[in-house]
Amino acid sequence: MIWIGLPINDQYGHEAGDRVLEQIAEILRRVSRASDLLIRWGGDEFVIVCRDADLSIAASLAERIRESIAKQLFRVSISSVARTSCSIGFAPYPFIAAKSEAGSWEQSLAFADAALYQAKRERNNWIGWAGTERAAQISQLVQAVEQDAETLISEGCLEVRRRELATDDTVDRILALRHAE
Repeated sequence: MIWIGLPINDQYGHEAGDRVLEQIAEILRRVSRASDLLIRWGGDEFVIVCRDADLSIAASLAERIRESIAKQLFRVSISSVARTSCSIGFAPYPFIAAKSEAGSWEQSLAFADAALYQAKRERNNWIGWAGTERAAQISQLVQAVEQDAETLISEGCLEVRRRELATDDTVDRILALRHAE
């Protein structure tokens, strides 16, 4: 899943923003595959569900989207054009390819949303990736949390009610604690 966030309404206001969003929707239709599902998700966000795509295909699509939006001149009004950029959050679905039952599409969507906000925090015109390098370790992480959440909380590895992706350091610390037992 690819979640695309744009600063359109903040940059141009809602009326001009709607014109730019129509142009962006056309770019998304042009660069995505016929099998991909394109959804406008609220004000100035889109979600693309990449059907029957492996990670490299979806990653390539995310990069094409980012590049296409960054280089395009958008008609803001009759007499003016402007550039914009986007931030993208990406999460695989199923989240663990070898265990398709280990997570719902809603969870992958939530991971993509969190990756989008991570990308926005990192820098503009950036892609945030959720789980692509660590997906194989998710079942170990879940098991570690289920078995000893209190230790993980006291060690600073886990914070309840936090809507952020685990950093690589946090993942390494959880797995190290687990293997130390």
